[in-house]
Amino acid sequence: MKLILTTICLLGAGALEAHGHGHHHDHEHEEFQWTATKSEYADIELSTAGPGTIQKFSQLSAQIVAHPNHVAYVIPKMGGSVYAVHKNLGDQVEKGDVLAIIESQEVAEAKTHYLLASKRAASARSVLQREENLKGISAAQDYLEAKSASDEAQIECECAQQNLYVLGFSDEEIACVGEESSKQRRFYSLKAPLSGKVLDRNLTLGEYTDEHTQAFTVGNFEKVWVEMHVPQDEVRYLKEGLEVRIASAAGKEGSVRVCQFSPTICEETRMAKAIAVMQNPNESWRPGQYVNVSVMTKTAEFPLVVPLDAVQKMKGESYLFVECSDNFEPCKVKLGKMDDQNVEIISGVHVGDNYVSKNAFCLKAEYEKEEVEHCH
Repeated sequence: MKLILTTICLLGAGALEAHGHGHHHDHEHEEFQWTATKSEYADIELSTAGPGTIQKFSQLSAQIVAHPNHVAYVIPKMGGSVYAVHKNLGDQVEKGDVLAIIESQEVAEAKTHYLLASKRAASARSVLQREENLKGISAAQDYLEAKSASDEAQIECECAQQNLYVLGFSDEEIACVGEESSKQRRFYSLKAPLSGKVLDRNLTLGEYTDEHTQAFTVGNFEKVWVEMHVPQDEVRYLKEGLEVRIASAAGKEGSVRVCQFSPTICEETRMAKAIAVMQNPNESWRPGQYVNVSVMTKTAEFPLVVPLDAVQKMKGESYLFVECSDNFEPCKVKLGKMDDQNVEIISGVHVGDNYVSKNAFCLKAEYEKEEVEHCH
């Protein structure tokens, strides 16, 4: 239970004697004065000493990697020469933006094939329509032949259209093929498959490129993976859905949940791989960055646990500032088990005592100041 200290009576004249106030703690300090005004200014907060939990964490090495659903490789669908490059490394692009123009004889042939197939299909449909109008007048065989020719021409046209789809042409672009000049038909565009930044460019003007060339890499880091390497002895502590904490060398921290976990252990490293997905709207976590991961492996209850921030170091010893009558007394304590937030108190204070749990460093500073003045 936390108590916010709002009023502390001012001490009367004279020093606070070590044993005169009846407190049961061992201490070495004969006097220390702290006023209500100082408490309000320092935003002192009290807590009642009692049981708590100490957690044990295991530290793992990890790396930030790009989320595979947010990275795309742009590869030409057929060979050609690089006619123009519109985007460079680091450029921001939107999905569908033209990255480069490729000049290709194969593309020209594919477009021409589609145009011819479209015209044949249109002509065949016209003949079929005429035969349908002449039913009962012309021979039935003529109608059947016209129907078969129309079907074949339509299938050929659809195949030619599908070929353009495979090459990356959209419905709008295919519809405009017939409006292009013969010179324009030899060009096709490499487009950004998603919005993000150009992460890599491997094209030079005039060079030949084909389906074996990774022309561009486009991606965004709005969502990234935290790839953890888990020693085989620690595998039992990890499972899908477990929350883990990450920290960079620069002090940046975050928390993520394990979403994928390898069921096998690498024979060479004797480690398993675990993946956590992290939202990264500001793209402050960058792929390739190494981070430390803290995984809780054990939890233990102790009779008396306080926050680490409440413990103050003075002259090489650990102290808690305990509420005593209308003042605070610095009591030397013996520490036990601890984690990165809490610490077990073995001796020095008792369960039920009220101690300063927030901004205790203010009392420490005031005490040391008074002690120096007292010595002079």
